[in-house]
Amino acid sequence: MSAHADKKWNHEGRKGGGQMIRMVVVDLDRTILHQDGSVSVYTRRVLARCRASGMRLVIASARPMRTLRAYIDLLRADAAASGNGALVWTPEGEAERPLDHDAAERFIARVLKAYPESTISAEIDDTLYANFEIPEWAPVMTDFSRMP
Repeated sequence: MSAHADKKWNHEGRKGGGQMIRMVVVDLDRTILHQDGSVSVYTRRVLARCRASGMRLVIASARPMRTLRAYIDLLRADAAASGNGALVWTPEGEAERPLDHDAAERFIARVLKAYPESTISAEIDDTLYANFEIPEWAPVMTDFSRMP
């Protein structure tokens, strides 16, 4: 028996006879998504098997929530955390923990003063603002001299 044999997951979501796995948390970009934004059939089947065995599925991403909704539906996720945890969604509702507007404004001003060529984007009230072009997301262009 190899040193790793007892660490394999069995069909009941248990690790080597230990505790039940209760949750699977997945990232999207450069993790389960292909470059075209699709999720492979294999990955969808594996996640469906996890859910069928009683595990909860959570999507965690730096993306804004508006870009996660299709994946929540596709994967039948139980919850999602967007904006690196700034917004958490469950079927019961959303909980938001945004960065204070004044603090964000001061931070961006300091960055731009120290590094004037910085590219910055900010998600504010489900709208993307940026000081550079992002063709696939079409942000509202701003120089961030005043926060929207």
